[in-house]
Amino acid sequence: METCNEFKTVECVMRADMTVEVEVAHCDPVIAWGLMAILAGVPGIRARMRASGGDATLDMMKADVLIADYDFATQFIRRHKGSAWYPSRAPRVLVMTARDLEWDVHQAMSVGVHGYMICNCDAQELITAVEKLVEGSPYVCKSIAQKLVNSLGHESLTLREMDVLQNVALGLGNQAIAQALGISAGTIKTHVSAILSKLRAATRTEAVAIARARGLIGVPGLRHAAPVLSAGTSAPLPPSRMASQASVASTL
Repeated sequence: METCNEFKTVECVMRADMTVEVEVAHCDPVIAWGLMAILAGVPGIRARMRASGGDATLDMMKADVLIADYDFATQFIRRHKGSAWYPSRAPRVLVMTARDLEWDVHQAMSVGVHGYMICNCDAQELITAVEKLVEGSPYVCKSIAQKLVNSLGHESLTLREMDVLQNVALGLGNQAIAQALGISAGTIKTHVSAILSKLRAATRTEAVAIARARGLIGVPGLRHAAPVLSAGTSAPLPPSRMASQASVASTL
């Protein structure tokens, strides 16, 4: 990863009269140190690194921007959103992750993160992201921006339709899905018809393929034998967490 001192291609436009405090909290130490290396070469930025585990507590008076992995960033916002000083004295939160599924991006943005970047971005784009967040603007990297633009022409699935789709991807029939979600098979059939229509698919198999291509559900390697239970009133769980949800539910 480049730094401003070593690579002329990285343009540094931070104002000389300002100092931006950046906190790096990432679960991957290689990524964390790479971020630190880039930011260390930018005039006007003072970066410090901390572990991304624990209770997500920061010295809020000192951090202008928090760069964190997906889980830390979203948990941080959920935890502090109800605080009296949020958001007036809270840092702007930038997610740095390899998770590029459309579902993941929408979930993070709906929680309240201010920026979203994929780990393979270059140094200049990282600096631009920090600048935009300091200015009060949201930022998503170029590859994510293209995904979001592509999704604009698609009808959104409801939370219940997402529940049904996840189970369809497991190869379950309407009756099995109905039992897993606690609703009638006829209602499942209605949801499946709506899913096919919204995804412009002729069959259930085609709908699953389209959903995977759009990043709405995980790849086949993430499939689980247990049916996915309803997310209820909360957002549906991402594919990587479905097994744990089913496991917990089965003990209740």
